[in-house]
Amino acid sequence: MMNTFRIQYDETSNVANLQQHAGISLADAEAVFYDEGALRLHDHDHDQQPWIIMGLDATRRLLVAAYTHAGPGVVQVTGARIASSHEARQYLEN
Repeated sequence: MMNTFRIQYDETSNVANLQQHAGISLADAEAVFYDEGALRLHDHDHDQQPWIIMGLDATRRLLVAAYTHAGPGVVQVTGARIASSHEARQYLEN
């Protein structure tokens, strides 16, 4: 879905995400950026996390990930979780 880019995340945030979201790591979200059917949305409610992407990870789980553009060709993943049933319907309808 995106051209050449690099994914990065903070390890402290990764540990917190693993604990808060049932073992979903920020690294799991990398595959979502390569999902041809991924949905990308702007999150107007959060200045710190202005972009949301929803797509399938490497194990075919539907994930929702928050990210920012950290510089040219760099994506900073700030959170990742399993999509809700409402989000899954939205993904399937597009």
